[in-house]
Amino acid sequence: MYKVINEIYSVISKNDKFKFKILIVLVFLMSFFEIIGLALILPFLFLVSNLNIAITNEYINSIYTYFDFHDTFSFLIAVGILAITFSLLGVVLSIYTNLKMTKVSNDIGADFSVRILKFSIENVDTDKSTEAYKNNRKKILTDTAVVANKIILPILMIVSKTILIAIFFAGLMIVNYKVTLLFLFVLIIVYVPIFYLTNMKRKRNMKRIEILKEERNVLVYEVLNNKNNILQNRKKEALKKYFNQSYELSRHQSFNNVVSRLPRYLIMFLVLTSIVGISIYLTYVSNGDMDAIIHKMFIFIVVGLKALPQVQNVFINYLSVKSNIKSFENIRACLI
Repeated sequence: MYKVINEIYSVISKNDKFKFKILIVLVFLMSFFEIIGLALILPFLFLVSNLNIAITNEYINSIYTYFDFHDTFSFLIAVGILAITFSLLGVVLSIYTNLKMTKVSNDIGADFSVRILKFSIENVDTDKSTEAYKNNRKKILTDTAVVANKIILPILMIVSKTILIAIFFAGLMIVNYKVTLLFLFVLIIVYVPIFYLTNMKRKRNMKRIEILKEERNVLVYEVLNNKNNILQNRKKEALKKYFNQSYELSRHQSFNNVVSRLPRYLIMFLVLTSIVGISIYLTYVSNGDMDAIIHKMFIFIVVGLKALPQVQNVFINYLSVKSNIKSFENIRACLI
């Protein structure tokens, strides 16, 4: 997939490359505000459960002392306001960044469409009956839209979610690097084989789907162009063949849809088992001292529930890119 990303980046305009770089900066800012908002919500919840944490916890107490708060309740209110403020900024920036991602991907698709139209005017026969005309019309109106919405936008989403995941796990490494490394190890051991197997099956399915689509297109073209000359028994055969192709296509497409969501259920199971495993481990190393581990457990639970769904988003967007590469291959020669 890296090769495709590199090829797409090499053919987009300088203006769109600049927009892409601005987007990367926005993604970093969005991730930063999301992390800060989460980092402030956690101590706020700790304070709600026990205001004395502002005195007993060395990290929270250092902030409490530095800003010279007179009482723990006013400190609670200040942390709550900051948490809401940064969370709101994170939400606003996330909405804006996602809008910009969609806009940039569609702008690139529009630019590709204009360039292919220009190429077609200069190089392709405009006789509507020719196959070249039909293929270029498809490239201009269909393939460019697929590239914009099913390849470029998912690539931008993958970059966004990967940055966010990396920051989340970097934060967990600070909390407890041993537990985080163990969790990453389990995630890789469980997730990678499932990803590999499902991706292989999807590839085979996608090949069959492309063949079925082409066969159906040919069949429909032949039937509609010769409907008055086809014998009655041939019409029945054609309808039966089209029926079988349509239902086989539906079966393969449904399977791919289910497969793309399979890791989501796996991740939810992984979150639950990880919570149990982390709790047991932290209880063991702290000799049952719940005051020493409850905050770390809570951090792992909240961050885990926030970070792991992003892994599923990366997986779905990756599959979207892989499934639609052919559309870019169709238009690549017109863009170079």
